[in-house]
Amino acid sequence: DTEAGYVYQIDPDTAALTILSELDDSSVRINTMDVHAEYGTPIVHNSSGRELMTIDVCDGTTESIGATGITSMGGIGFAGGGVLYGLDATSDNLVALDTTTGTANPIGPLGFDLGNSGLAYDCSTDTLWGADSSSGMIFEVDILTGAAVGFVPTSVPFESVGLEFDHSSGLLYASTRYQLFTIDPTTGASTFIGDLSATNIDDLAFHPTCL
Repeated sequence: DTEAGYVYQIDPDTAALTILSELDDSSVRINTMDVHAEYGTPIVHNSSGRELMTIDVCDGTTESIGATGITSMGGIGFAGGGVLYGLDATSDNLVALDTTTGTANPIGPLGFDLGNSGLAYDCSTDTLWGADSSSGMIFEVDILTGAAVGFVPTSVPFESVGLEFDHSSGLLYASTRYQLFTIDPTTGASTFIGDLSATNIDDLAFHPTCL
């Protein structure tokens, strides 16, 4: 929750929230996050410090990796080879993020004016998915050129944008700030799951269960 500083576990069937932790630093405002599938390492972007950070979602402790140099970061997401990508909403570019220094390396222009955004990866098809609040569309991102292609309209009422791919169902989970949906990435068909009883759920990520 970007505004309240909580990390929640979300029931994917009902959207019910359970608090996992409260951030150890009240100045940190997490606007996007992802978890490396192989190592289970959560990386977040702190919008107030414009920096990448690691986080222990089970106890709320954070540690700075380094500044990205990006004024407005959209979604971040790990893809093939463990590369962490990001959507730079200031320059409308796809960037590759160095997880040891925080440095953002531009790959190329998306080709449209990006609003609030989210990013997710499907390893089974090697597809990097994006979502844009201004248009209400999802799209594929070419990781070699940065170009956004294959736009698909949805009926999801995005404000903030959280996005994650569910390999078991082949669907995207999408959070809008106050609500949780699934999206069929082929057709854009959207299903409302439930209300998110929080201030601003700004991104989603799968993570091992906290013990």
